[in-house]
Amino acid sequence: MQTALTLAILILCGALGDVSLAKGMKQVGALPTLRLRALLVVGRKMAHNRAVQLGLLCMIATPSARVLAALLGYLRFGERSMVVVSVGILLVIAASVAIGLSGSGAA
Repeated sequence: MQTALTLAILILCGALGDVSLAKGMKQVGALPTLRLRALLVVGRKMAHNRAVQLGLLCMIATPSARVLAALLGYLRFGERSMVVVSVGILLVIAASVAIGLSGSGAA
């Protein structure tokens, strides 16, 4: 039962990310040209679009959730070496998010 619930959450998170990004990009509109000014305008629209933000959040959270689900499974079955690997991966993901947030001025 726990495995089915975990799989359902991961699948729904991925699907929600895809749908939200598609909706947000339809709202933002097509890129008229590859000139820098047009790219900046579309980038600004994307950054302020809630559907795009939700889609990106879901897409970023899905790999972390997969590693966390694997970690819980390894803990349950007593696979200590894989627990260490999973914790290491989660630490790398957390560090990269922290570095990304500190570099963008959002933190």
